[in-house]
Amino acid sequence: MTVPAAPARLPASPASPASPASPASPASPASPASPACASPRWGAVLHFIHHPVSARSFIVPLIAGLRRRGVAAELWVEPQAMLHPALQGLDIPMVGASCTIPAAAWRLPWRWWRLVMALRRRRPQAVHAHQTRTALLPLAAAAAAGVPVRIYHNHGLPYLGHGGVVRVVLRLVERINCALATHVLLVSPGNRAAARADGLLEGVRSAVLGAGSICAGAPWRARAPRA
Repeated sequence: MTVPAAPARLPASPASPASPASPASPASPASPASPACASPRWGAVLHFIHHPVSARSFIVPLIAGLRRRGVAAELWVEPQAMLHPALQGLDIPMVGASCTIPAAAWRLPWRWWRLVMALRRRRPQAVHAHQTRTALLPLAAAAAAGVPVRIYHNHGLPYLGHGGVVRVVLRLVERINCALATHVLLVSPGNRAAARADGLLEGVRSAVLGAGSICAGAPWRARAPRA
């Protein structure tokens, strides 16, 4: 007994016409935090920071604003920071990258080299490194990788609150960060004046955002104290 050949095309089952999930669902269009960046007007901008709460409070709004303007901005944080609750549910690109100065000095060259290789593959237009502790390795790697714009976003000058050897070391780190950067952003006119007085800003462009702020480009609004 011969078996009849199967038809070339199976009839569509009742569930096969566009199911409710097949057309673009309400969540699929670009959300406000991640607008379409298929043809950005500028190359990628990579923001480096190690602290997840600071990233969520200050850096994520910057990245969202850049992406709304068609700039392919990304958040690069320590791998373990990506697991923090503050960075869950964000609709922005995040990359895990070991970017802080390690406690074991022998790991420093390897960590720097991995960042250099990652930046050469990504080929960003700018690296925007935040905070004294996080900025050194990304800025050094960006300089070695030929990134044209290297922004050091100084969130305060910790050496001003110390003395002795600690002050010397912290000021040296600030000096290196500023030397590796093409642009330096500071959080207050007072910090900028202190950095200038200590010779940290020689030969580099520097600015204070607004009248003095962390990232938003405008002074903080006064808030009424809680009862």
